[in-house]
Amino acid sequence: GKTPSDKDMVQSRHILRNALRYNLAWIPKTFRPDSARHLYVVDHYDENGIRPAASVCYGAAVGLQCARLDDQEMGVSRQEAFRRVAMLVKGVASAYKGNNPRDTGWGQGWQTALWAALVGQGAWMIWDHLDTETRRMIATLVTEEADRFVAPGYTVPYWTAADGHVNTPGDTKAEENAWNACLLQVAIAMMPGHPHLDRWRRVSSELMISAFSLKRDLSSDSLVDGTPSKDWLHGYNLLDDGAVINHYRIHPDYTVTIT
Repeated sequence: GKTPSDKDMVQSRHILRNALRYNLAWIPKTFRPDSARHLYVVDHYDENGIRPAASVCYGAAVGLQCARLDDQEMGVSRQEAFRRVAMLVKGVASAYKGNNPRDTGWGQGWQTALWAALVGQGAWMIWDHLDTETRRMIATLVTEEADRFVAPGYTVPYWTAADGHVNTPGDTKAEENAWNACLLQVAIAMMPGHPHLDRWRRVSSELMISAFSLKRDLSSDSLVDGTPSKDWLHGYNLLDDGAVINHYRIHPDYTVTIT
């Protein structure tokens, strides 16, 4: 295994330190604090408004809990760093539709499960630093976004169906199936006693297995979650050589979005 002095580990820690230091400074420069509610105000509900904030919630939580950087490296005290991230988590969560009595805000959209996964996992990692209201709002948004995928009528999408019909020319379902699975995995990990757990797990497995599936997987006996691939899949999302079609071309960026 790698040691803390290994050059790759040193470089990785340096990258993480720079990212965390930047993001901790970015938060108060970008969002207005609401001192009464102990949150940063997040009032742009589109991708440019929610996704960066949710990404910082996740990335900063990872840095704070895993890297153990000191105050000088972060540019602020550890206490202040947790305070800023917790306030941003609360701001993103309070902007969610299900947490707003007027049902305005973000949520229930094509990419919103990704945003929910990011802020949800970030919140989960700093749970001890969140107040009761924030925890409730996080549970609400994770649950509501997860329940979309077990609602009547939902089926896992595929770029090409098992019969060879191309359902969505130019638009693989690889990356969206992958990010939707991320949200379901957050829900499963956070709420192992939830009554929808088994249904979440079933759909999550198909989403993960289908995301970067190949045509040959439709006839594969390889076991995934105890079931042959051919029994999980109803189509595929990759070309035979593993490339991904998106925006009507072979797209290198989408080919590497397996995370």
